[in-house]
Amino acid sequence: MAKPPTRLALDMDGDGALTLDDARAVLARLPDWAAQAYFYPGDSFISFLLRYDATLGLARHFEIKPEWYGGTFSAFISAVVWIVVLLVLVRVGGIMGRGLHWLKTMKKRRRFRARLP
Repeated sequence: MAKPPTRLALDMDGDGALTLDDARAVLARLPDWAAQAYFYPGDSFISFLLRYDATLGLARHFEIKPEWYGGTFSAFISAVVWIVVLLVLVRVGGIMGRGLHWLKTMKKRRRFRARLP
Protein backbone atom coordinates (compact mmCIF):
# COMPACT_ATOMS: atom_id res chain seq x y z
CA MET A 1 0.00 0.00 0.00
CA ALA A 2 2.29 2.76 -1.25
CA LYS A 3 -0.30 5.52 -1.37
CA PRO A 4 -1.97 7.80 1.17
CA PRO A 5 -5.32 6.76 2.66
CA THR A 6 -8.34 7.20 0.41
CA ARG A 7 -11.98 7.66 1.27
CA LEU A 8 -14.29 4.70 1.39
CA ALA A 9 -17.43 4.92 -0.78
CA LEU A 10 -20.46 2.70 -1.10
CA ASP A 11 -21.31 4.00 -4.58
CA MET A 12 -18.53 2.10 -6.33
CA ASP A 13 -19.33 3.08 -9.92
CA GLY A 14 -20.07 6.72 -9.07
CA ASP A 15 -23.46 6.90 -10.81
CA GLY A 16 -25.18 8.40 -7.76
CA ALA A 17 -27.38 5.38 -7.03
CA LEU A 18 -26.80 2.31 -4.87
CA THR A 19 -27.47 -0.81 -6.93
CA LEU A 20 -26.73 -4.54 -6.71
CA ASP A 21 -23.57 -4.01 -8.75
CA ASP A 22 -22.37 -1.59 -6.07
CA ALA A 23 -23.16 -4.17 -3.37
CA ARG A 24 -21.17 -6.85 -5.20
CA ALA A 25 -18.23 -4.49 -5.66
CA VAL A 26 -18.35 -3.50 -1.98
CA LEU A 27 -18.35 -7.15 -0.87
CA ALA A 28 -15.43 -7.89 -3.18
CA ARG A 29 -13.40 -5.04 -1.67
CA LEU A 30 -14.38 -5.66 1.97
CA PRO A 31 -11.01 -7.24 2.95
CA ASP A 32 -9.19 -4.29 1.39
CA TRP A 33 -11.42 -1.86 3.29
CA ALA A 34 -10.83 -3.70 6.57
CA ALA A 35 -7.07 -3.43 6.07
CA GLN A 36 -7.40 0.20 5.05
CA ALA A 37 -9.55 0.94 8.10
CA TYR A 38 -6.97 -0.67 10.39
CA PHE A 39 -4.02 1.19 8.84
CA TYR A 40 -5.91 4.49 8.53
CA PRO A 41 -4.55 6.12 11.74
CA GLY A 42 -0.95 5.19 10.97
CA ASP A 43 -1.21 6.10 7.29
CA SER A 44 -2.81 9.43 8.20
CA PHE A 45 0.04 10.15 10.62
CA ILE A 46 2.60 9.36 7.92
CA SER A 47 0.67 11.53 5.46
CA PHE A 48 0.67 14.38 8.00
CA LEU A 49 4.43 14.07 8.53
CA LEU A 50 5.13 14.01 4.79
CA ARG A 51 2.76 16.90 4.05
CA TYR A 52 4.24 19.21 6.69
CA ASP A 53 7.85 18.11 6.30
CA ALA A 54 8.92 21.56 5.11
CA THR A 55 7.86 23.17 8.40
CA LEU A 56 8.36 20.32 10.87
CA GLY A 57 11.26 18.46 9.29
CA LEU A 58 10.34 15.24 11.11
CA ALA A 59 9.88 13.10 8.01
CA ARG A 60 13.31 14.07 6.73
CA HIS A 61 14.88 13.59 10.17
CA PHE A 62 13.41 10.11 10.70
CA GLU A 63 13.72 9.23 6.97
CA ILE A 64 9.98 8.57 6.59
CA LYS A 65 9.03 7.74 3.01
CA PRO A 66 5.73 7.18 1.17
CA GLU A 67 6.63 3.48 1.01
CA TRP A 68 5.88 3.31 4.73
CA TYR A 69 2.11 3.44 4.08
CA GLY A 70 0.69 0.13 5.29
CA GLY A 71 4.03 -0.95 6.73
CA THR A 72 5.36 -1.78 10.19
CA PHE A 73 5.48 1.82 11.43
CA SER A 74 1.92 2.43 10.26
CA ALA A 75 0.79 -0.84 11.88
CA PHE A 76 2.40 0.16 15.20
CA ILE A 77 0.83 3.64 15.22
CA SER A 78 -2.54 2.16 14.21
CA ALA A 79 -2.36 -0.50 16.94
CA VAL A 80 -1.69 2.15 19.58
CA VAL A 81 -4.56 4.32 18.33
CA TRP A 82 -7.03 1.41 18.12
CA ILE A 83 -6.08 0.20 21.62
CA VAL A 84 -6.67 3.70 23.00
CA VAL A 85 -10.01 3.90 21.18
CA LEU A 86 -11.01 0.50 22.58
CA LEU A 87 -10.04 1.52 26.12
CA VAL A 88 -12.01 4.76 25.80
CA LEU A 89 -15.07 2.86 24.55
CA VAL A 90 -14.81 0.38 27.43
CA ARG A 91 -14.48 3.25 29.91
CA VAL A 92 -17.45 5.11 28.43
CA GLY A 93 -19.48 1.89 28.49
CA GLY A 94 -18.62 1.42 32.17
CA ILE A 95 -19.62 4.98 32.98
CA MET A 96 -22.89 4.54 31.11
CA GLY A 97 -23.54 1.25 32.90
CA ARG A 98 -23.00 2.88 36.29
CA GLY A 99 -25.27 5.73 35.26
CA LEU A 100 -28.03 3.33 34.25
CA HIS A 101 -27.62 1.44 37.54
CA TRP A 102 -27.87 4.73 39.44
CA LEU A 103 -31.06 5.65 37.56
CA LYS A 104 -32.63 2.27 38.39
CA THR A 105 -31.81 2.61 42.09
CA MET A 106 -33.18 6.16 42.15
CA LYS A 107 -36.46 4.94 40.66
CA LYS A 108 -36.70 2.26 43.35
CA ARG A 109 -36.00 4.82 46.09
CA ARG A 110 -38.68 7.15 44.77
CA ARG A 111 -41.23 4.32 44.70
CA PHE A 112 -40.30 3.36 48.24
CA ARG A 113 -40.62 6.96 49.46
CA ALA A 114 -43.98 7.30 47.73
CA ARG A 115 -45.32 4.34 49.74
CA LEU A 116 -44.31 5.87 53.09
CA PRO A 117 -47.12 7.62 54.99
